[in-house]
Amino acid sequence: YEAGLATISGAVHDLAGLVQFLSLLIASWILRGVFARDDGYAHLARTQLWFAVLLTATFSLVWVAPAFGAVGVAQRVLIAVMLTWLLVLAANVRRADTSARASEPNPPIRT
Repeated sequence: YEAGLATISGAVHDLAGLVQFLSLLIASWILRGVFARDDGYAHLARTQLWFAVLLTATFSLVWVAPAFGAVGVAQRVLIAVMLTWLLVLAANVRRADTSARASEPNPPIRT
């Protein structure tokens, strides 16, 4: 952005960011539904719901922030929430997968 003129690279950056943030926002809501329907992951549905609501709120904040001159801050808050969500999601899914495998009987050893 120079002297009030948008550049092509800036427009591509803005569009790619919008697509990426919207995709992750939609994925958070879809995963909440998937976890709620799957008995093995149902216990993750509540955490997923909280993150989906938080992501929706912070995404909305990015659109309100220009009125207060805080677009950069709002974007960074959204990025922090998304990264936290992905880390918590990965840890919870790994933990659920590990506990599910631990409860399965071991196959017999063939000699």
